[in-house]
Amino acid sequence: MALLPMEAIRDGIRTDPSIYPQNLDLTRQALLFLRLDEAAFRTASFLDDRILSPQLQGRWVTFAEMEPWLATPATLQRPLNFIFHAGHVGSTLISRLLDDMSGVLGLREPLPLRVLAPALGDVDAAHALVGPAQWARLLRFHLACWGRGYADTRQVIVKATSGASPCA
Repeated sequence: MALLPMEAIRDGIRTDPSIYPQNLDLTRQALLFLRLDEAAFRTASFLDDRILSPQLQGRWVTFAEMEPWLATPATLQRPLNFIFHAGHVGSTLISRLLDDMSGVLGLREPLPLRVLAPALGDVDAAHALVGPAQWARLLRFHLACWGRGYADTRQVIVKATSGASPCA
């Protein structure tokens, strides 16, 4: 994987949907950012590690490195909707069908949501990797990132994994 310039992340983190926070490592206190074009989002079955390829640009950025960029809370740019479900009920098919509609950007199973869901149950535990305030801040950050869109995007639909239902 080629190295994504730190400046590209810093400059695009608020508005550029192609600067995508693909992975969240709570132990390392870091995020993996990838540069994905609109076609990559539309063709991806899931936005977990299956999307990784040597052709992509990416970079791990620690929470501490991100702090100056996040001084002002980000806000949603597009309406953000979710598909939460339990088990295998056809949610990926529904997400793909909605993604084919004009103005809809579908994000299928973003990996950070899968990381945040179990961490929610642990925020008050002694072994927690993040406390309640940091968990909420990470969720707000990801919601803002997921709520970005391309020029023709009118709304974004996040299709969650069934394990992420506690976040609903």
